Amino acid sequence: MRVLLLLVLAILAVVSTSVYASASQQLPEVDSLMEVESETEAESAAAHAASQEMVSSLKLLLEQRRASDSAARAKLEAAAERTLAVEHALAEKSAQLKAHNKMMSRLEACLADGPAQQKYGKLIKQLQEKETVLVEQKSHLETQVDALKEQEDALTAANAKFKEVEAKLKAELAEKSAELKEKQSELDSQHSLLSTREESFTSREQALLKQLQETAHVRATQDAEIERRVNERVAEIKLSFIAEKEQAVNAVRAELEGEMHALLEKQSHVTENDKLALKIAAKHEMKRLTSAEGELSEVAPEPLDMMMIESKSTARNESSALAHSDEFADRCSQYSDCSSCGADGGCAWCSSSRACLRLDVNANFRKSAAAADGLTSGQCTADSWNTAVSSRLTLLSLNVFASDHANSTKRFAATVQLFKKTGADVIALQEVEKWFVHALQAHSWVKANYHFSDFGPGQAPGGLYILSRYPISSLSYYEEIQPGQVSVTERGRVLVATLGVRQHALTVATTNLDWRAGETRAKNMDYVFHILKQYTHVFLLGDFNFDDGSKPETQHIPKNYLDVWSTLHKENPGFTWDPRHNWYAAASDPHSRSSRIDRILVKSNQWMPRSIHLVGCSVGDPLCAARNVNKKNPVSIVSTTSTLANPSVLIGQKKQDNRPAPGSPKPVSHRSTATFLETEVSMTEDMDTAMVEASSTNNFHADFVASNHYGLLVQATHFHPKC
Repeated sequence: MRVLLLLVLAILAVVSTSVYASASQQLPEVDSLMEVESETEAESAAAHAASQEMVSSLKLLLEQRRASDSAARAKLEAAAERTLAVEHALAEKSAQLKAHNKMMSRLEACLADGPAQQKYGKLIKQLQEKETVLVEQKSHLETQVDALKEQEDALTAANAKFKEVEAKLKAELAEKSAELKEKQSELDSQHSLLSTREESFTSREQALLKQLQETAHVRATQDAEIERRVNERVAEIKLSFIAEKEQAVNAVRAELEGEMHALLEKQSHVTENDKLALKIAAKHEMKRLTSAEGELSEVAPEPLDMMMIESKSTARNESSALAHSDEFADRCSQYSDCSSCGADGGCAWCSSSRACLRLDVNANFRKSAAAADGLTSGQCTADSWNTAVSSRLTLLSLNVFASDHANSTKRFAATVQLFKKTGADVIALQEVEKWFVHALQAHSWVKANYHFSDFGPGQAPGGLYILSRYPISSLSYYEEIQPGQVSVTERGRVLVATLGVRQHALTVATTNLDWRAGETRAKNMDYVFHILKQYTHVFLLGDFNFDDGSKPETQHIPKNYLDVWSTLHKENPGFTWDPRHNWYAAASDPHSRSSRIDRILVKSNQWMPRSIHLVGCSVGDPLCAARNVNKKNPVSIVSTTSTLANPSVLIGQKKQDNRPAPGSPKPVSHRSTATFLETEVSMTEDMDTAMVEASSTNNFHADFVASNHYGLLVQATHFHPKC
């Protein structure tokens, strides 16, 4: 019974606490709702939507509070019922105690005089103790009942207070609803006003659009009239401008045609040399041409004029016998067989007379009659002359002017493009700087196709550098230092490379003479030629810094050296420094005159120069291509239709897949065999023929040039004794 009462009291306490807490919590929520309502009133744009949401939330809150009040009333009623049950139980216990007391009094009366008095006395005492405990419990229960009543009174008061708050909230909610209705009516009136204004604006917009359309139509009519007048005026100006320009172009064209006609007339004088070169080639049994890659190309040899050869040979036999020195005659005549004669290098075997005679493929270019060899002197016929073509070579000389760093990246790209398009086997460069060498050594295509004159990373002694597709067997740099010569450019210097070309040694040298004084250049030349005296077959390429006929420099060129340009193009100027047409040269030295300061010299009795061309020209130089025209060959090795007036190479390569022999150059994927004008090329079906244009894939500007110097491209053929 005690446990049951304790549980009832605990439940009543929890219920009263939760009801009070919920009531106390609901009051701040009402305040927050009122604040929300005040904020909602401030936001006029969203007043209607916010009011609806607030009304719905308040209704939901009232429903939740009513549900909680119903639950609290149910709990209070259950607690009251339990209290009544406890009181009823207490009444029953009280009645039982009274009955028990009566029974005890009776027992006491009965046992007052009996033998069991003591025993019953103890029982009575125990019962009294129990009665005392029950009384105490009854008093305690009465206390708890009083507490429960007090709690019930408190809950009743809280419920009354909650009803008052609920009534107050309902009144406030009614006021807010009325205010919201007023706001809604105001919003509706504003909305109707906006609709009216929108209709007025729409009507105005339509009127303005109509007015704009009318204005646009008028403007279009005026623009059409203005455009018609402007077009008529532009057409008149264009016609007059075109007429003036056509007159100017016709005048320039007539002038250029006159210059071209004069140059072609001068070129006709070279035809005789070309014819004689072809006959010499035919005499040297050039029935098959050996390319730089070791491939053979069939050619149709030009028929020989035997009567002309015989008539010339009679006169030459008489003069050559007197002109040849006794020393040279003794040197070749001492050999009695073809092998020993050919091993000398300066002699060749004549099978018809069984005699060893002098060999000099450049004898026709020598001014002295003593230079004639066994074939050109008429001592031996072409059928009996034991020589053959072993290889052909293309050499390029170019002053890159690397000391100027302007547009360095673009100029280097144009220089490499020039290497690719000319297909040069050997390249000699002057005025090379450290950055240019680094760029060459880092360029993948250059590294894959050329050997370097390697003196270390970025090193180009004296500003000289050589690239070769053939292996470089030896490399030397020579420099002469005179008293007072501080700058390297004042000193005589030469870079010498010995190449293994088809197992034949060839020396390629490059130099750059002083640009200040002619006496210094003359001393530089003496030093350079003294160094090269030890070599037999030499190509000397470089920037000599003096023009044709300059003194004293011209007098210091040894007689056994041929100036290739003046030998093959006697009437053409061959300006490698041309400020009139090369804007870079004009920018470098605007007061200078056009001159041929770059040269290629050859000293050899076995290497014959076949052609030489200017390269690296721009479209702005219209005479560059004209200087290179060869009238003998019906297919010019100069592409006059190229977008850049640069020399191009005529391809005539057989479709064969031969592996290169030992000593062969590095393979170049884009390069094909070049025809060297030994004879006419027959265009057969088994031969791919095309023109490798000098135009660059880098889309350079038409007037862009890689250097202020034009380059020189020489093509040479090697004849060697063969038994």
